[in-house]
Amino acid sequence: MNQRDDVLALQCKVELADWNETTDSGCTLTLRVPDAESVDILRAVFARHANDADPRYLLHLLKINEHCRRINPVRRERLENALKAQPLSRSASTLSRDPDFWGYLEKIDFAVVEGEVDAFRAQQYINKVCNIRCRRELDRNSAAAEQYQNIIIKPFLSWLRS
Repeated sequence: MNQRDDVLALQCKVELADWNETTDSGCTLTLRVPDAESVDILRAVFARHANDADPRYLLHLLKINEHCRRINPVRRERLENALKAQPLSRSASTLSRDPDFWGYLEKIDFAVVEGEVDAFRAQQYINKVCNIRCRRELDRNSAAAEQYQNIIIKPFLSWLRS
């Protein structure tokens, strides 16, 4: 990825552990991450961008226990099973056409793709986050497959269950 197209989409649960105001009108936040997997992802991301000339990030927080549209439990289970059982390319196709995924994207205010959420923009989001041109690459590219699982599928399924 080049710097202009570099999109970091990391989603994990965090808690505010500490807050300290600094002398330059800023502050230092300490966040608590609940599992080792999230810590490993954060370490890898920051290590990959350690030498960037402009190491700033946009932090987007979403309160996960907000009231959200409830999905029928039977439909949710079918969707979860379908996403887990299908090849990733087909899973991405299913997901991009799912209205509940669109609702999730609206909820997280996805800034990767502009415009009203629909199947096309949902697919654009998946492609951009996974750094792929077409969803078939998810079946052949292990890095893209890992991004898809960790940054799209896991948070979405967690949101569905909340």
